[in-house]
Amino acid sequence: MKVRYHALARQDVLTILEYYEREADHEIAVKFFAELEHCIRRIARGPNSFPEIAKGVRRCLLNRFPYQINYEILNSSEVKILVVKHQRRDPDFVLTVK
Repeated sequence: MKVRYHALARQDVLTILEYYEREADHEIAVKFFAELEHCIRRIARGPNSFPEIAKGVRRCLLNRFPYQINYEILNSSEVKILVVKHQRRDPDFVLTVK
């Protein structure tokens, strides 16, 4: 399944990586990105296996980092990552722009 990113989701990832580089170290940023990519692959393999948190929006939680990936299934061959966000900040926030 093809995975697309909303422009804001790309910015989310860059902001998170910059934060870890600045506040932790390069190794932590690399580990975050590796886990993020692992979760994206899981979404691509089974997009319906994650809970729907709003109409048409599903959520995948990262295991080692307090972030979640909100995404939508566009069609039978494509998903769109809407946002990558901290789980404790704005817990009710769901991005639904296209």
